Amino acid sequence: MARELDDLITGLDASRELPIIWRITKGSLKNKIIILLPIAMLLANLLPFVERGCLLRGELPLPVFETYWPMARAGSFAPSVQT
Repeated sequence: MARELDDLITGLDASRELPIIWRITKGSLKNKIIILLPIAMLLANLLPFVERGCLLRGELPLPVFETYWPMARAGSFAPSVQT
């Protein structure tokens, strides 16, 4: 896969690539500080039970993914026993 990406990215200079990465980083940090942080603080103070539910819901996809991804790749959705 890395070789395919190298073929797609040929012709880009590092001098062009780094400013793009920096703009993406600044935008991401701005979104986290301006939007997500105040919402998280409000939820934690006003509705603490919602915060716990969001955290638990966020942890759910990882075990499901770890369980069913190997079965999906093998084409079998029967649970396997791991020892």
